[in-house]
Amino acid sequence: MADLLNTATLSIFLFYIVPGVVATKVYRVLTPTDQKNYADYVIELVTFSMFYLALFFWLIALINRTDIHANAILYNFLVFLSIFVIPALLGYIGSMLAKASWFRKLVRTQRHPTPTGWDYVFQQSKDYWVLFHLKSGKLIGGYYDHTGFVSSYPQAQEIYISQFWRVSDDGKFLAKVDRTAGGIVRAEECNFVEFFET
Repeated sequence: MADLLNTATLSIFLFYIVPGVVATKVYRVLTPTDQKNYADYVIELVTFSMFYLALFFWLIALINRTDIHANAILYNFLVFLSIFVIPALLGYIGSMLAKASWFRKLVRTQRHPTPTGWDYVFQQSKDYWVLFHLKSGKLIGGYYDHTGFVSSYPQAQEIYISQFWRVSDDGKFLAKVDRTAGGIVRAEECNFVEFFET
């Protein structure tokens, strides 16, 4: 057991595995993706860690210099920077690039990393008037703002809206429902959902 905890083994773990874990976790928080099986996930994080090492080998070499080891504060700062901060920034930048239309044109792909239109709409962080066209033929109106909540892929599509509104048969918003505290609507109960800017 002591051999597993020696400095060399710990360094391998920190520099070959942790950057991949940090970057992929940040990317997945910002961009919902399929739940991958364990083997695919391990390949993904090791691949990223190798890419990271190829880009930042100079930083790892700097950290391993004896004069850096002698300065504990600088050494710990550089280790923290190289293992957590830079990989988190790379995960963030990767997510933003994947969503940028100019970047998708540059790499000649039309595939957007956001898996569903549902997720795309609610990633905009906007307030909306929402009109739900239920499969029963009924219309439900509501107001979605920062106090609302939306599930994201791969979970079932649900929305919590903070206010329900009465709507006319042709979909016009008439008045807020008395004492409304909002409610949850499942997308599977709707033929389609309309969004109107506030």
